[in-house]
Amino acid sequence: MTETINELRQRESRDLETINALKKEGSNFEKEHYLEHYFFLKSESSINKIARRLSNKGYDLYEPQLVEDEENQQELFLFKVGKKCYILPDKIFETTKYLTELAIKFGGNSSCYDGWETQVIE
Repeated sequence: MTETINELRQRESRDLETINALKKEGSNFEKEHYLEHYFFLKSESSINKIARRLSNKGYDLYEPQLVEDEENQQELFLFKVGKKCYILPDKIFETTKYLTELAIKFGGNSSCYDGWETQVIE
């Protein structure tokens, strides 16, 4: 299973919204930013499989937290990873595509990857 065209467009649109918000707030794109990426996963097994791949790529891994998904009335693990990078749209698209593919492969669908955030860097 892969990301659909509609999911890809939505993901890239969210990425651009975040990039534009950072630009509007005056973030300096000539400096690296620390991006935190979020996954919502059903099992520790999924977390471990994703963690293995991302630790090999230099991501910082954070302790998963059990959270309540009130919409679906189930508990999920919130798993956060982080890494420094430059804010370049093509690089961001490449990164979020890879993380979405991991979410699909080990979590079951693209919505298991919830996106990213960072702070404004002046």
